[in-house]
Amino acid sequence: MGPWLYITVILIVTFSYTFLIIYIVRQWEKRSTVNCVPCIPIPVTIIIPARNEESLIEACLRSLFQNDYPAELMDIIVVDDYSEDNTAGVVKGLENDRVRLLSMAESGINVKNAYKKAAVLYGVQSARSDFIIQTDADTIFGQNYLKTMVAFYQQNNPVLVTGPVRIHPLHSFLGHFQALDMAGMMGLTAAGIASGRWFMANGANMAYEKRRYINLLDDDTASGDDIYMVNALARDDPGSVAFIQNRDAVVDTYPLDKFSDFVRQRLRWGTKNKNVNHPGYRVISIIPFAMALSILLQLPFLIINPSIIGPVLVFQVSVIAMINYVYLKEMSQFFRLHESMAYFLQAQLAQIVYLSFMGLASLFYTRFRWKGRTVK
Repeated sequence: MGPWLYITVILIVTFSYTFLIIYIVRQWEKRSTVNCVPCIPIPVTIIIPARNEESLIEACLRSLFQNDYPAELMDIIVVDDYSEDNTAGVVKGLENDRVRLLSMAESGINVKNAYKKAAVLYGVQSARSDFIIQTDADTIFGQNYLKTMVAFYQQNNPVLVTGPVRIHPLHSFLGHFQALDMAGMMGLTAAGIASGRWFMANGANMAYEKRRYINLLDDDTASGDDIYMVNALARDDPGSVAFIQNRDAVVDTYPLDKFSDFVRQRLRWGTKNKNVNHPGYRVISIIPFAMALSILLQLPFLIINPSIIGPVLVFQVSVIAMINYVYLKEMSQFFRLHESMAYFLQAQLAQIVYLSFMGLASLFYTRFRWKGRTVK
């Protein structure tokens, strides 16, 4: 590759990434915070698929109990996904009339690989209300969460609402890295839905109408209950999908403490991405990967030709770092992640390796171990 072609390629990759981040920030700022008027309480079913969550499920449920919402209108379904610990025992021990415990072993649903999708389906089939909130067993809710989600639903009448997710609490660099990464993904999610150019969702904070739920078991991949659902609904009516940009709608989920668990989680997320056929989603997946990989690929050649590669590499890294700082500073204000920004430089270096590795590995990785079982 000649020097001018090399410089041209790097400039295209760098400015493509820069324009993408600027676009996301503008979409986020344009939306500002959504203010919800007081809601008229309606029956709500909260579905919580749970596998081996005995240490976390009680805190999740108690945060729901403490919500400022009529108890008689809350229908909480915990679907025990073949847990090998005392998850079911913890749920039963709470002895709360708002909680129903269902067992996948007794569901009669034939499933070989897509266990979580099957658990969600079982919960939806058993729901007593038309408005369903889907979440995870390691999620913590604020006191105003339910009435905020219901108010937004009543104001905007969307078919599906996806809300912001924050990684918290944080005690290590790995935790802060996950928090910044998740905040960045939330901005990406909001921008895509607002513009109608791509669609994402997080299964820890998602709501939809029971009658519009789509059975996803035809796709036997283990993950994807969120991203496939939102894209299936958006395909028919993009305007029916919404992101709620409100702090009272933020849910907290715990960071993964072990690096090996973090890698397995992100590989699981990466494997579902390649099955999303939406062109906009493909573009926003490729651009960050190309940016990170282009930086790594230049490093070996820096020794051979430092006079050309050195200045180009410094320029590229500087531009990327500056635009990422502006972006994450904006997101950290919304999510109150000011402490995490102290790890920004370290996180940027880690992100380059992380995006390159995950992008490549997800293309070839077909099986992974998650919560004690091997799935694909």
